[in-house]
Amino acid sequence: MLPTLVAKPPQGDDWMHEAKFDGYRSQIIIDA
Repeated sequence: MLPTLVAKPPQGDDWMHEAKFDGYRSQIIIDA
């Protein structure tokens, strides 16, 4: 799978996003 530049990240329940800030990663998991 090759990366593709898009204007907005994908939406939907099948996707999980991980924000990366200047070498530090943060991940938020909501378990409902």
